[in-house]
Amino acid sequence: MMGNRRSSSRKIRSSLLFKLGIPDKQAYRIAPVGQACAAAPSAMKNSSRLKRRSRTVNETKDGDNAKVAFNENVSVMMIPTRNDYSSRVRGYLWYETSDLRKNVFRNAYEFAAEGNDWRRVVEEDDMYISGKTGELIHPVHIQRYYQERGRGALGSQPSVRIQIRD
Repeated sequence: MMGNRRSSSRKIRSSLLFKLGIPDKQAYRIAPVGQACAAAPSAMKNSSRLKRRSRTVNETKDGDNAKVAFNENVSVMMIPTRNDYSSRVRGYLWYETSDLRKNVFRNAYEFAAEGNDWRRVVEEDDMYISGKTGELIHPVHIQRYYQERGRGALGSQPSVRIQIRD
């Protein structure tokens, strides 16, 4: 009786995880961050390859072959609340509402400068680098800086130290 119950719960769990799109544990190896993840040859049967930029995603066409395994031995760790951290650490992990508001306005301004089109977004390689802080600066802020000072386009000599990223 216990064997049937366990088998039934595993089938239900497997069905649920398949519907959620969680792949077969044996089909993929976990790669360190920054490296590509390759599928095992057994996972390549009955799959179609989808490309998205440099990533490759495999979708299994035949749902009956998908299986999920759970490790019965798990470690439980308590997650500290924000009050458990010192004010110094809290400052690094969470933003104040005023900082969030500034970020929202800055992002909206930059997105409007890009024509409110996600396809025209300025990538990091096309941004300026602050010579003082090393932070990336969106070109619209440099353009606004020169317009506010009556210098026109970017052809003038800047009075602030900026570096163009190669």
